Amino acid sequence: MKKRFFSALLCLCLLIGLVPGAVTTAFAAGDYKIGDTVTFAGYEWYIIGTETNGVTAPDGCYTLFAKNNDFGSTAFRAGADDEDSTANHYKDSDLHKKMEDIANSSLSAYKGGIVARDTLDGIAGDSPTNQLLWAISEVEWAQIAGSLRAFPDDYWTRSNREGGNDTFGGGTEYVYNGMYADASGTRLGAGLGTLQATGFPVTNVYAVRPALYVKAEALPEKVEGIQV
Repeated sequence: MKKRFFSALLCLCLLIGLVPGAVTTAFAAGDYKIGDTVTFAGYEWYIIGTETNGVTAPDGCYTLFAKNNDFGSTAFRAGADDEDSTANHYKDSDLHKKMEDIANSSLSAYKGGIVARDTLDGIAGDSPTNQLLWAISEVEWAQIAGSLRAFPDDYWTRSNREGGNDTFGGGTEYVYNGMYADASGTRLGAGLGTLQATGFPVTNVYAVRPALYVKAEALPEKVEGIQV
């Protein structure tokens, strides 16, 4: 009897699959919200902004922030010294160039789904234009929940400190620093005491964590249930 029952059940399932409108399908249940994880260009990203909340996005877009340490690392500006007053300028920095390299390599096939950002604030120097990928600023970092700011490694932001007296090692020199986000997601920069006085030298190497505006239509449908 059991064999006959399960055989009949199997036949019923197969017949249901052949009836139009009676198949089992996933259904979209509303828009993405901040904190959701999405897949785009083969990578996982956090949603950190909508059109009205968080790190706000243009109409019809979401702001994405890399979830995993997939994009390597770089110095902000390798080879710079304390006498270089443009060392912490974002435009044409190694960090800026790295973002453009990623856009033209790993994400090149997906550019149609990305909306470029016209200008960047929270930086020293002139702003680059039409940026597909960019590092977050200090202000944007503060708008992101700590759990989403956390990362496997310390990573660069595009913000800067305008300079200060570096007294580490007994000398006094004017320094031009970039700022990085601590991997824990709890603070910008790291170090206490004399280490704090040295700031965050632009020649240090930290992870690259891109943010970008992606069209809603370029993301997979949000699935929250099964409909028969």
